Amino acid sequence: VISIKGNEGIIFGLNNKVKPLDNVKVRQAIAYAAPIDAIIETVYLKQPNVRLLKGFTPETYPAAIDHWPYYPTNLEKARALLKEAGQGPFSFKLAQNASRTEHEQVAIQIQTQLKKIDIDVQIEKLPPAKYQEQYFSRKAEAVLVQDAAWVADPGYSLGLFFGTGPNSVANWVNYSNKEVDD
Repeated sequence: VISIKGNEGIIFGLNNKVKPLDNVKVRQAIAYAAPIDAIIETVYLKQPNVRLLKGFTPETYPAAIDHWPYYPTNLEKARALLKEAGQGPFSFKLAQNASRTEHEQVAIQIQTQLKKIDIDVQIEKLPPAKYQEQYFSRKAEAVLVQDAAWVADPGYSLGLFFGTGPNSVANWVNYSNKEVDD
């Protein structure tokens, strides 16, 4: 068995058009609470090539980002951001593809961790066709996606995941930013 560092990853996306996930401070709080180390340790058994990608492209691509501001996990910072946002306890649905068994384990880790900051994550284990419908329609409140920017070009990656035009097929989180589009 050969293990290499690849460019595919599991992405935990929050729909930017769903309340209260439309609030940047709420999304930042969730990012600070994300159980990255626990997922790598328990789901992927500390495999050496499993790691946190610190941006929208892997570290081997041009213009890769080498800083992820929400790491390591910081529950106190997460709670403070929720307080700044004026956000009390809430819940959201996390869609995951039932055909990807490790995604259920990742979703459970997220659910367990976010409960610590009074966020109830309701896991929706969907058959592939129903999952794809949620993903491509951009209706899911939150989603786990296994994907990659297959072309080593930062413009392509940004447009694919964060653009708002017709080529932004992977912008399932409804991200919109004029500066990114320009």
